Amino acid sequence: MKLSFEWVGVPDPSTGYGKHSVEILKRLKARGHHIRFIPFSPGKRKIPEFFQSLSARFPKTTKRIIRVNCIPPFPVYAKHRYNILYTMMETVTLHPGVRSRLRTVDEIWTPSKSNYRLFSKNGIPTSKLFIMPEGVDTTRFHPTGDSLDLLGMYNSQINSNHQSNSFIILSVLTWSWRKGWDSLLLAYYRAFTPSDNVLLVLLTYIPGARGYYTNIQILKDILTIKAEECISYHLPILLLTDPLPEEQMPALYRSANAFFLPTRGEGFCLPALEAMASGTVPIITKGSGQSMFCNPKNSFLIHTPTVSRYPGDPYQILQFFDHQFFQEPDPDHAAHLLQKAYNSPAVVGKKSAIGIRDAQTHWTWDSAVDKIESRLFEISQS
Repeated sequence: MKLSFEWVGVPDPSTGYGKHSVEILKRLKARGHHIRFIPFSPGKRKIPEFFQSLSARFPKTTKRIIRVNCIPPFPVYAKHRYNILYTMMETVTLHPGVRSRLRTVDEIWTPSKSNYRLFSKNGIPTSKLFIMPEGVDTTRFHPTGDSLDLLGMYNSQINSNHQSNSFIILSVLTWSWRKGWDSLLLAYYRAFTPSDNVLLVLLTYIPGARGYYTNIQILKDILTIKAEECISYHLPILLLTDPLPEEQMPALYRSANAFFLPTRGEGFCLPALEAMASGTVPIITKGSGQSMFCNPKNSFLIHTPTVSRYPGDPYQILQFFDHQFFQEPDPDHAAHLLQKAYNSPAVVGKKSAIGIRDAQTHWTWDSAVDKIESRLFEISQS
């Protein structure tokens, strides 16, 4: 039996929701299902050929057509459809507007237990909630293969000759308050001095701005942190603000010794899972969406002793965070874990091996799609 359903998604594979849709739909298409893709807010953006190819015509039926909306928590009012909202939030509390929007659909899919608990605590019946985790392509993200010469890129960028055996700390993040860039920099400068052989690599961007403006703003933010901490010395930072081709991401992860993200909240955190599958150990905030796969055996977990109210962000795109609370990672504990990883290669190696095994065993996109396919069959037969 083959399924017929609609999928509303972000038609940009460089975004989290867009990549989510690509990975799921290409597997469902390969299994022979009939899919009609509907772009969500395409604007003037060209829709990739893969999404354009998903234009199935359905046989006439008296049943409601299943429509999966893999988008941020916007209201869904499509008539004559069985509407599923596949979404997530990164907050500890839930914005009233999100709560009301969740109530517009027949059921909700979310990728983590933390979101399941958040939604159910805010009045969404558990009968309407389903955990549908994201995954990783372990045929691409694995510990063997090419790596990037990040140290060479740094030396070329600043015309230096930094030591060849540097401990490389990688962070892949949007430059936003939620992602914790301030805690990241605080921890890095508190953990190390110029006598330590380290390199921080930031693959980042500011929403709505790329290139020159992003570089200038991030450098200003770094100088602000150093001034507040009364730091006069230099620590090496490689700033990558141009998008890296997707095919180079596995090599990027393999090039680092640790993946560092003192985030204030995640829906799932796919970059951390891709890093783990590639053999790069996460040093990441305890809790939130990443707790689905990050644990003390395969990661270094940063304590979150308090919560913080969202202060507003000049790089904010959506309004769902206004007046809400987030986890607050402890930068001193993050610095301690950076030092521990730097000084304990055997511990890092053990966590890396466990993380690789966990990703390959439990967190592939194929296993994620198995759950989605099974639920779609249940709906179609009800």
